[in-house]
Amino acid sequence: MRKQLLAGICIGIVLPVLGAMLYTMLFSDLSLKSSFETLYEQKRIGSVITLGALPSLLVFFICMRKKKDLIARGILLGTFMWAIVMVVIKFS
Repeated sequence: MRKQLLAGICIGIVLPVLGAMLYTMLFSDLSLKSSFETLYEQKRIGSVITLGALPSLLVFFICMRKKKDLIARGILLGTFMWAIVMVVIKFS
């Protein structure tokens, strides 16, 4: 039971990062590091990480459909953690 929740939290934390990296690699001509530095300087990193959270939404709904409620709850908790990070980045 606890392992499923922890797995969901890990998925909710890792998938937005991977999604943001994929989005950046697809739509930027710069290297990954340079792209993220530029996005941070332009105060757009939050938008890219928010777009990167879309894959976790997909996994969340798949888990809900397959009755993996604890994993889905963990994904939601991980996403809420990212939401807190986004608020801090937005107002700092």
